[in-house]
Amino acid sequence: MPKILVCFISNNPSNLELSLSAHSQNFTAETRMLIVDTKATHAANEPLAKQHNAIHVAEEEFKENTPDEFKPLFQGAYGGNRNICLYQAFKQGANAVFFDDDTTPAENPLAQYEALFSEGKKIIAGKYLRHAAGTPQLIKYAIDAVVDYADGELESEQAKQKLEGFFAGVPPETEIPLKGVGVAGGNLGVSLYCLEKYCFFPTNYRVEDGTYGVLAKSFTGEEPYNSEDNPAVFHNKTPRENALLENLANEIKGNIIALCVKDSVEEKDSGFKHLAYNIEENSGLVFKAFNLDHLEFKQRQKNILEKASALGFEKQFSALLEIAKATPRPSEEEVKAKAQLFHYAQDNWPKALKERSA
Repeated sequence: MPKILVCFISNNPSNLELSLSAHSQNFTAETRMLIVDTKATHAANEPLAKQHNAIHVAEEEFKENTPDEFKPLFQGAYGGNRNICLYQAFKQGANAVFFDDDTTPAENPLAQYEALFSEGKKIIAGKYLRHAAGTPQLIKYAIDAVVDYADGELESEQAKQKLEGFFAGVPPETEIPLKGVGVAGGNLGVSLYCLEKYCFFPTNYRVEDGTYGVLAKSFTGEEPYNSEDNPAVFHNKTPRENALLENLANEIKGNIIALCVKDSVEEKDSGFKHLAYNIEENSGLVFKAFNLDHLEFKQRQKNILEKASALGFEKQFSALLEIAKATPRPSEEEVKAKAQLFHYAQDNWPKALKERSA
């Protein structure tokens, strides 16, 4: 049996091939690989899966063949697919390591994961190098670029170049991990001990990894191991037009939902008695976490919309200010349904592993 199941969730065969070419250099006899993809990319990935003796799963087929009782545990393109990986690791009796298909290894993260699992670490928060920042940081970087331009610290061409990258979803490169970053699904280790007890939030909101890390102690008794010298990968983000704004409202809503789920767990509020209050409070927390308060302050202080317009980014900053003004939030009905789904998944996870593996 393998000690580690290396899990790739991918809908991009080109990205996957490049990533596997790099990561597979660190595979050993005790490493097995899993590829979870879609029906649309399954055939294109088949030669690659055979080359690496990978377990190869199309998400739609897996979900179709899951008993109705357990289908909710595997729904959602994010958390649901990660749960497919946990299930496959359980079948192999292996620890799970997740790498996104836009990563390549720094040194030998797999050897580091194996050593940390051997030391008894349960959940290991891997680190990103190169493109390490997420949406909240990108918003801050964009605001600061316009402020620096307004203050004469950046020439217009420099400011434009920075803004083009930030709004395309590409942060500045870094050679050291960002401090304060928790669990990220693109570089993550989950021990067999934990994956038998606790699963990801099966949702289409991209909060499944952060939620997994934040609530780990509630379900496994231990916080994720989060040292600055944890296994690192290079995160290689590709510029995509309008990437920052495209899913921003969705990210904000997802984070509000995740915080409300956290509240329901920590307050043991299975009846969701404080739901309206928690949505209001968490909307304020997310507003600040995404630097939208900083955006509004700089607009009042320096009229950055006017400065952004001079740089050709009026549309983007108008959209940011509109989102800040509206503070998109989910309805009580949606939050309650998602929180109930989270609790249903946790309650049924051990049974789903055993019955589906039988």
